[in-house]
Amino acid sequence: MLYQMEKRIVTIFASIFLLTANICCSQSKQVTIIGNMPQLYGGEYIRFSKPIGKFTTTPFYINSRDTAVIKNGKFIKTLDVSVPGLIYLSEKPYDLDSARFFAEPGDTIVIERLNGEIIFKGKNAVINKMHTDLKIGPLSMYDEVYDLFIKNTDAAKIIANINNKEKEYSKVYHDFYAKNLISKTALDFTTAMMEISLDGIVQSVTTDEETRKALKSKITNTEAKKIADYFTLKYLPYKEEHLRSLFFLGKMRRNALYLEEQALTENKKITRFWNQFDAIFKSEIDNIGVVDYLDPEDYKEAFVAQYFLGLIRNYDNEKSIKYKDLIFVYKVFVEKFPNSPYIIPLAESIMNIGLNNLDAIVKVDSKPAVGILNTYGTALEPVGTTPFAKPNQSLADALAEKFPDQDLLVDFWATWCGPCLKQFSYNNDLHTYLDSKNIKTLYLSVDKEEDAAKWEKYIKNYNLTGYHFLADTAYMEKHINQLGKFIPMYFVYNSKTKEFKVVEQGFPEEKEKFYAKIAKALLK
Repeated sequence: MLYQMEKRIVTIFASIFLLTANICCSQSKQVTIIGNMPQLYGGEYIRFSKPIGKFTTTPFYINSRDTAVIKNGKFIKTLDVSVPGLIYLSEKPYDLDSARFFAEPGDTIVIERLNGEIIFKGKNAVINKMHTDLKIGPLSMYDEVYDLFIKNTDAAKIIANINNKEKEYSKVYHDFYAKNLISKTALDFTTAMMEISLDGIVQSVTTDEETRKALKSKITNTEAKKIADYFTLKYLPYKEEHLRSLFFLGKMRRNALYLEEQALTENKKITRFWNQFDAIFKSEIDNIGVVDYLDPEDYKEAFVAQYFLGLIRNYDNEKSIKYKDLIFVYKVFVEKFPNSPYIIPLAESIMNIGLNNLDAIVKVDSKPAVGILNTYGTALEPVGTTPFAKPNQSLADALAEKFPDQDLLVDFWATWCGPCLKQFSYNNDLHTYLDSKNIKTLYLSVDKEEDAAKWEKYIKNYNLTGYHFLADTAYMEKHINQLGKFIPMYFVYNSKTKEFKVVEQGFPEEKEKFYAKIAKALLK
């Protein structure tokens, strides 16, 4: 019976694809991407996430057709796109984007990997480097904003400083354009994205008192609210170009909250609709219904659709999400926005969940070995398991018992930790050094016990050969959590001295500098 239900759902979604595909694709033009990118983890293809219709990019969805097969480290792919915007490129294991770049219909983008660095060539290359390199891209603006709040307490001064910084960035982009390094479309897109991103960061600080306390900012809540309101009013009413930002969702939500506050203060009556879904969306956003206060319908469509894609993505990890609720919301969304370009992405994503659940019915999976010392060989399959620690045995004592004559690098990580996963890209060089010194690696995950299946999947995805340990909840709370609050974090276990030392402020990306810290910790 369940099989028939799932089969019926798949049939319905397949029909939706056929009905809407021609509408979406007929309005699109192509972007060609040429790559020379040797894969870090031996992936056989590359995935792309592109703007959906006229809306901003969401990395939560990758169309099954938007992949490129890699041969000898090279690929070529054409993507159908409707508007200029950011395209995300993801490599195995596909959990993080390797690069993001601007493209407009008709563009040809050339990408190479040289000495581990992503290189762009040709049209708009200088801008695409800024989108991919976080040290010089929009996210680098955080430090500048934080510095303003540390040094200033006056709202007017901070606003003036932000406006000046936006002019400085804008001048850089206009200089690129004057030198024919970027197109007019890239200039307009990047300028709008920069401004909205910077304003969004400012709003996130002004609306979060805990962040300001952590920065030791002395600005009062009253002055902070003045700044938040200034940048909210700047974007009311919305314009279509406001969609061009990494901070699009957060910005819309803050503006909707402002409009909600105003409506309640003025006792203004509005038509409520999306608030009926607050309970369904609670794991993704605590108040989806605030979108009722936004105008026009375009922004409600994008707001709900992108949070919906996030909800679907978290289905396997969030036990409170029910599959029937996803179907229900999807049906309502289609009725509300019958011509939305999000219909296919939502349908395909929900259908994949149904297929995965169907697989689970006919396949019996073994229970992951929580609380066990797992050994994974080069085939990325467990080649040994043994009980790791007694309930009252500290981690250092457990290591002394299990590894009496073996020095270790202990890598604290988690599947949800982006910086941890990024550091795995330096494993080849790291393990060349470790092997030369006869040092083994123990990957200690701080994932939750119920996420053990995902933990095992990531071990294979990232080629993490060596020893692995995921503690049960009781052992984690008693012996692991107090070792540190931040990850990635690295310890060295010295089998001769039985000492267990943290590698202070060290990361594999530092290479020789990091290796020197490991060697120092192993001195008698």
